[in-house]
Amino acid sequence: DGNLVLYDNATTAMWSTGTRNIEVSTEGVALSAGGCGGTCAACPTGKYKPGNAEEVCKDCTAGTYTNSTGASACSACIAGTWQSVNSSSSCVLCASGKYSSDAGGTLESTCTNCPLHTNSGDGSGQLSNCTCNRGYSGDDGAECSECSAGTWKAFNGSSSCILC
Repeated sequence: DGNLVLYDNATTAMWSTGTRNIEVSTEGVALSAGGCGGTCAACPTGKYKPGNAEEVCKDCTAGTYTNSTGASACSACIAGTWQSVNSSSSCVLCASGKYSSDAGGTLESTCTNCPLHTNSGDGSGQLSNCTCNRGYSGDDGAECSECSAGTWKAFNGSSSCILC
């Protein structure tokens, strides 16, 4: 049993048991080497500190990131992105022509090729983002068919081919 008292602009706290005081840092902030009497610093991007008792910042694991200092948790990479390294401050977008509907991807292979004759923008998070190329027609997220003789389509998307 004890009391937690915040001081120094709420970046450092003192845990008091009545007989002993222990200096700890708050969530997202780590004590420098030296413990008691040391200074506190916000965890850098790509790192976090989940609780008050720990003194060091932890690395975000693959598939997660923090893009701000002083984080108390890492966020999963959103659909359409991935990250294979620890301590990352951002996630990598799936390349054009690929998509991923999974969050927290750790490998580039998380991103799947769009169906035949379709394309998608960078960072596509859904199969339906794969739309037909020019000169092809069909439903979003499905393989597209070439416009038949005497028809054309000048832009990407799911619209039908039109007569010449």
